[in-house]
Amino acid sequence: GQGKSAVAKNVVEQSQNEYFCLTFRAEEFANNHLDQALQEIQDSLTIKRLLGLLAGQGQTVIFVDGIDRLLESSERNAFIDLLHHARDNQSLRLILTCRDYSVDKVRMSLLERVAIPHDVLEAPPFSDEELQQVAEQVPELSRAVGNPNLRELLRSPYFLDIAARVDWSEDKPLP
Repeated sequence: GQGKSAVAKNVVEQSQNEYFCLTFRAEEFANNHLDQALQEIQDSLTIKRLLGLLAGQGQTVIFVDGIDRLLESSERNAFIDLLHHARDNQSLRLILTCRDYSVDKVRMSLLERVAIPHDVLEAPPFSDEELQQVAEQVPELSRAVGNPNLRELLRSPYFLDIAARVDWSEDKPLP
């Protein structure tokens, strides 16, 4: 994959030699309090204990994948707690992923709510060269990638992933 989660994962992998890294799925923060979310991961874990353990680590990167899914939950105070801690603790850095159409809602509903400074980085669509590499690695997609109408759609990692599951046989009509 070359989508948002894959790019963020690569950043975390490259950072782990320099920083202590933690990774979470957004749904793990669908709780009323951060301690409650952490205790579901490990019984005796609280934010106070976690911050104590991290104190000697220098910089810590916390990666949370699919934060837009948390918008679907009525409980997200645990994540808001995490944002407060990250805002107030300069040794914590967050990397969050979300779908491009959810960026503004995530910013307004979560990040700006706690006035946490942030930047947005967009995963660019696949180039012609990258699509050609995909077609070489997954020959079943060659027909779809070669179609100009489909090619534009397949620049999105999301749609390319779906296309990889479709039967593109010559005897089947193209959508």
